[in-house]
Amino acid sequence: MSYADIVLDDSPLLYWPMTSGTAVDSSGNGYHGTSVGSPQAESAGPATCHHADGSTSFDADEATPPYLYRSTSPLSGTGDFTAEIWLRPDVDSFTRPTRPYQTIFQQRLVGRVMTGFFRLSMNGAAFVVFLNGSKVIPMASSSIGERTECWTHLVVRRSGTAVTLKMNGSTIGSAASSGTITDQHLSVAVDYSDMLHPPYSTHKEEWELWKGQLAHFALYDTALSDARIAARVAAGCTQCGETSSWHIGSLRFGSTAIAGTAFTGWT
Repeated sequence: MSYADIVLDDSPLLYWPMTSGTAVDSSGNGYHGTSVGSPQAESAGPATCHHADGSTSFDADEATPPYLYRSTSPLSGTGDFTAEIWLRPDVDSFTRPTRPYQTIFQQRLVGRVMTGFFRLSMNGAAFVVFLNGSKVIPMASSSIGERTECWTHLVVRRSGTAVTLKMNGSTIGSAASSGTITDQHLSVAVDYSDMLHPPYSTHKEEWELWKGQLAHFALYDTALSDARIAARVAAGCTQCGETSSWHIGSLRFGSTAIAGTAFTGWT
């Protein structure tokens, strides 16, 4: 089973694999996005250690910072939802102090209207979740600063009023919110014309713009179970340096660990 099969089994509203530098919707619902600037297709992705995969890289320092967007989103309302994505930030995201609140994905009205605003950002080595204009999870600490050579899976989930942020299957932040999400401008990375802090908009290379790789962005109108989230993490390559492997039944050989000892191949 491919990584895409795992996602599609849960009937996403929208699914952009982002394995070719584009925002083609593989959900079957036709919610394709548009590429702005020059998002770059990468041959390696978060599931490359298991099978062929890819990703898209975004360079915030380009003259026209790249992002993916569509004018409307299929996700709206105050009900249950899940949003997920894989990321691999550039080391420059942490060595340059003027890169706060880098946008991973967001939904908001053009013109910086806060009502219904939904966003996941990275601020240093912490993550921030905005919902209906409020920081519902203000600073969820993580080890992301040590993972610039690794793929990391992130999930924002709401079940009832419980909002949870998960990193590689583990909860790193939680809060309660019944705030609404409105059908509005959706972007992966950030639309430069729709930044959160317009006074800094002339410094687009240093503010809010994502620098690194992203892949497998999906939205659901259900709260995925912990087991379904764990299945995605297991199908990815979260171990640093894990690049390839092969299988015999349930055994996987390559850059893996066996009984706590790293195994890198036969000698």
